[in-house]
Amino acid sequence: MTATLYSFALGLSEHPFTAVERVPVATTHADGTPCSYVYDITWDYHGMLAASTGTNLELHFEHIDPARRPGIQRALHAITCDKPLSIKELAVKRYTLQIIADSLGGTDWAQLDVELHYDRFKKALKAQNRSTGVVRYIQSVLRDLCNAGLIEHYIAGSEKFVKECASTTKRRQQHIALPETMASKLFASAIAIVERYHPYRHAISAGYDALYSELDERRARGKDTSKMAQWARSNLDHGVPFDDFYLGTGALCAGEIQVACWLVLLGFSGVRDKEGKSMNQGSYDDSRSYQNKVVPVLHGRISKSEQAGKPKPESWVTHPIVKLALELADDMSEFARKRYRAVLQAQPQTPRRDSMMNDLSSAFLVLDLSRQHKNVIMSGLNRKLPAFAEKYGVRATAEDVAEFDAMNPTRKGQLAVGALLPKLSNHDFRRTYAVFLCRNRLGNLMTLRSQYKHDNTAMTDWYQNGASLAAILDLRLDEDLRKTVEQANLDIHENVLFEIFNEDENLGGFEGRRIKAERDAHQAKYPGQIYMSREEIRTMLRNNTIAVVEHPTGLCFNPDCDRICASEKSTVTCKKEVVPTRLVRENYLPRHQRWVSKFRALNTGRYYMKSILADILTDIKAIEKTLAEHKIPFEPLTDEIVAPGIADVGEVV
Repeated sequence: MTATLYSFALGLSEHPFTAVERVPVATTHADGTPCSYVYDITWDYHGMLAASTGTNLELHFEHIDPARRPGIQRALHAITCDKPLSIKELAVKRYTLQIIADSLGGTDWAQLDVELHYDRFKKALKAQNRSTGVVRYIQSVLRDLCNAGLIEHYIAGSEKFVKECASTTKRRQQHIALPETMASKLFASAIAIVERYHPYRHAISAGYDALYSELDERRARGKDTSKMAQWARSNLDHGVPFDDFYLGTGALCAGEIQVACWLVLLGFSGVRDKEGKSMNQGSYDDSRSYQNKVVPVLHGRISKSEQAGKPKPESWVTHPIVKLALELADDMSEFARKRYRAVLQAQPQTPRRDSMMNDLSSAFLVLDLSRQHKNVIMSGLNRKLPAFAEKYGVRATAEDVAEFDAMNPTRKGQLAVGALLPKLSNHDFRRTYAVFLCRNRLGNLMTLRSQYKHDNTAMTDWYQNGASLAAILDLRLDEDLRKTVEQANLDIHENVLFEIFNEDENLGGFEGRRIKAERDAHQAKYPGQIYMSREEIRTMLRNNTIAVVEHPTGLCFNPDCDRICASEKSTVTCKKEVVPTRLVRENYLPRHQRWVSKFRALNTGRYYMKSILADILTDIKAIEKTLAEHKIPFEPLTDEIVAPGIADVGEVV
């Protein structure tokens, strides 16, 4: 093996500046000593920042016009040197400074303080037809320049600047949600590959290991290496019993298997790119269960929204097929992991080297060793994913086009019958997961927010945009299905109501007590007869004079109510609530015990807790009333609130 097969650029780039000109320091090593200077072509943050798996903590400037590069570097250092920013945030600010410099015609930032130049700057920016989002970034960086003392013109965070400089026609395009038929075909192809090759994952790694060992030996001896795939077919028994699998130094077959594993991971978890790349076969955890059903969970690391991009542990619910995908991707890449580790261990210990050593724990490594240069984590998926879809014939039908337009209003018209998807990236699968979950009522906005680790529901709602329209489209496309669903709902509601009207011995809530009283009076007058027939119940359901909606506290019979009652007080205040004994046993008794424990934990004499304790006590008494009505044994709460009121505290003071 030779180190030239896969090289790692661990040193700093050379530049023409003297030591005096290179001051001030842009980045430091972990011990605080200088690492990069402001005018360096590359700023190395490996000693200052932590990042998610596969993230290169270097900021490059070689692509910037040399005449403007020093000014942009000085400005970037001035506005970021005292802020805990991630490498992505730093790159965005560098890019934004480039736009400002292009619009200004240079890096003499003080020109922005002159009204004439400022007006020209805004006109030049407007002519670039930038989106609203980009212009808001520019507005933010202009404020950074002012705060850093580089300009005096403060750009307020108002919409005026955005309206003056942003495009009026450019529309933000959302990542796509795949039509279900196309997504199913894509995932089915990926799953088939995973299940096919999973038993041979160790054999795949061993085969490539033997191939690259031969390649290393030939290079060491100066022999021809141009026909390694042909040599492998004749001399290596890789143990994988499929004619379409072969070994080659480009690792094409292994690369396709890796893409299939990646698709399975994305499709059955909705994780982001860096989150998925932080995982390996040890990330899958099936030790948890709920109601005797195993709940598979993935453990990884997340850096989104974390200060300076520092990753933290996080978990995601997933599907058992992901276990096979991670095992396959992890084990078959061991040949590459072994070689990368050997090369890195021979390098001097640096923060970047240590970061790359940590990256080797990922299941998704670069498998084509001849193409590895700076990172060991796979890349280029925006090219590989569309190629995978094309190979397996994932093309649109007329129904797919209608579904695509409904789910992707910002991209309406971009998918044609018989065509491939207009784009396909990691984040498209994240949005597809969101729409599928909400469209098929497998979860709601809050469960999706928890899975996606969003800071707010507005972002989650943006992801599932179009799910409701797609659900409606599903019903419109299949009239038989719609009628079947309607009949199933009618039958379920009819059975529930028949049991409540005629069989439940105890009913709580205002409506429940009314039904029980009328039923008792009816049966006293007509012994042996049912109170409400199925025909009568069915008529009420079809006429929409009654409905059955289960809430946390009971059943709502009001067809015109759109509230979701979640407080035990509703059993006292709601006129249309019915609380059957089944729900009381399942929900009320455990809830009573939790409320009592909470009341006692908070009832410690703190004056500001009095109102909260009074509210909790009201809930407890409402629960106890319901438990007593249903003759369910419980231990009543007799404690009194010991917290003084504010008036009492004032008298003491």
